[in-house]
Amino acid sequence: MVPGTRCAVRASFLVAPVARARQVCRRYARPVRAKGCTMQVPDVGFTPTIPVFLRRLAAQWGAREFMVTPEARLTYADAEETSRRIGKELVARGYGKRSRVGFVFGNTTDWVLTWLAVARIGAVALPFPTTYRAAELRKALLFGDVDTLVIGAELFGNDQLAFVEEAVPGLADTSGPLLRLPSTPCLRSVLVTSPVDRAWAGSIDLSPGLGADHPDVDEALTLALEEQIHPSDPMLVIFTSGTTADPKGVVHSHGTYVRHGYNVADANDVRAEQRVFGGMPLFWIGGVSHTLGPLMHRGNTFLCTPKFDPDAAIALIEEAGATEVYMFPNMAHRLREHIRQTGRDVASIPALAPPPSDVPPDRRASSLGMTETCAAYIASGPREHVVPEEYRGAHGFPVPMSQYRIVDLESGEPLPDGVEGEICVRGYSLMLGMCKRERHEIFDDDGWYHTGDKGYLAGGYIFFTGRAKDLIKTAGANVAPREVEVLFDSYPEVLMSVVVGLSDADRGEIVAVALVPAAGVTIDPVDLITRANHDLSSYKVPRRVLIVDEPAVPYLATGKPDRQALAQRLASEGVAVAPVRTSGQL
Repeated sequence: MVPGTRCAVRASFLVAPVARARQVCRRYARPVRAKGCTMQVPDVGFTPTIPVFLRRLAAQWGAREFMVTPEARLTYADAEETSRRIGKELVARGYGKRSRVGFVFGNTTDWVLTWLAVARIGAVALPFPTTYRAAELRKALLFGDVDTLVIGAELFGNDQLAFVEEAVPGLADTSGPLLRLPSTPCLRSVLVTSPVDRAWAGSIDLSPGLGADHPDVDEALTLALEEQIHPSDPMLVIFTSGTTADPKGVVHSHGTYVRHGYNVADANDVRAEQRVFGGMPLFWIGGVSHTLGPLMHRGNTFLCTPKFDPDAAIALIEEAGATEVYMFPNMAHRLREHIRQTGRDVASIPALAPPPSDVPPDRRASSLGMTETCAAYIASGPREHVVPEEYRGAHGFPVPMSQYRIVDLESGEPLPDGVEGEICVRGYSLMLGMCKRERHEIFDDDGWYHTGDKGYLAGGYIFFTGRAKDLIKTAGANVAPREVEVLFDSYPEVLMSVVVGLSDADRGEIVAVALVPAAGVTIDPVDLITRANHDLSSYKVPRRVLIVDEPAVPYLATGKPDRQALAQRLASEGVAVAPVRTSGQL
């Protein structure tokens, strides 16, 4: 992702999908060129805002299934009608344009309906990862200036009320639903999807198709409010790890989200009449944008389970008739291994059938994306396309109407085709910005976003060769080494910590840490990892530990620890720590 969040997605179970060549990706709907501007944007044929989009979807495909979970089914009409009702309830409570509504749900109708209801009244949706620990949620509430938090009473069997009380100091002692807490000064209310016995909790009904419209908010007011929503308005904030200890809140507009889903549906050859199982969490860009966005434009059906579990996934894929599977590579690996170990017969399930073996993997390519580009910036394409022999190993091709540049990692100067450097992207799909970051901190003087991905251009394809930054990519998620280091450095027995990523066949990379003990102290690795699990999402918790005495720490000429040397020692000498079980979705 990352996840930003890069997404290696739309896997047809065992292998990523194929790429299309440059001439193929120009088969497009009309681009729009703004007056006096060289930037092109996809022409979707309507005003690209969520309320307009929803009404069009309901009018075109009202009776068609939009979302199927083990517990519920939503048609496109259900999604439009129920999100409108919930939106009216929020307006009656005083929410509206630029309100900032956070929420924590698994891949359920509660997630989708909350997002659509918030977006259609012009408020900003801030979905939080279900992997968060209390300290991470508190930091994100502050960083995102959230004024309302929406939760269920439970999440994956865990008490969410107690969890939020731990995350928000002073909340448990609050005597009324209007909050004024120094610990989270912007937070004014917490809404729960079922009646609870907490004085600080309000309630909201997210049940599909149930409940009457609020009597104080009529249809005329609803339409008038939706008409004031512009494609340029902020709609969605996705939280992911950056290269610092703070979370990275990436802001996307209505226009970017709607247009990019339309564009990617073409670029990745998303076909109509598909029923797609999505394994990626909706709280990251790979789920909400790369998977759900294009499917909506095609009137397709999105299948999901609240969290990824191989048994539940296979059951839904079979029962609901999935035709394709989109998931992170590590999820596909888990699914494949589960089938192998259990001996499950999936021969009759088309979505789980292995791809043709007559084309080698390095002549097929897949999408690659990141949070900052609203998911894909490298496209896959039609299933029948095979990368020419001379471009074997290409990852994919540029998403049309975006601009690309490969620059030298040191000087920032543009490089010719065939020369490796950092991939830079510019265009309509880029984020509006980031929470608490100024524009000059994000883009260069010419408006380019430096992705931190290394690669080169050749023959109309993009070759992705790795990461240029320290960000660790594990199980489809980004981990900022500095965030983990800050936590370990706060422990009194640790003088210094160095966090790196190590290659892993299942997860891509795992997080590993070298710990330097404080003078006269002996570090218990298991104890420290157990404590870290209380404050970090489980995917951020190191799975390999090395204790290094201070005199033995290798340093570079710059005076910084030699991360590469420590990574080599961690790989050969580090102690493996058992992975921590999580209630989240990874």
